[in-house]
Amino acid sequence: MRSLTSADVHSLGENRVNVTLRNLTPFFKAFGIKKGDKMYRPAEELVVIW
Repeated sequence: MRSLTSADVHSLGENRVNVTLRNLTPFFKAFGIKKGDKMYRPAEELVVIW
């Protein structure tokens, strides 16, 4: 895993999906994600690019 992370230009598959979704408010609403759930991320920690 370390080798792939440092050598491959693409993130690991798990991160490509889970990390992205954890930053989308519509995902939280669609699946009822709330504080205490594994996919939950507080609003002040969300990554917003645009």
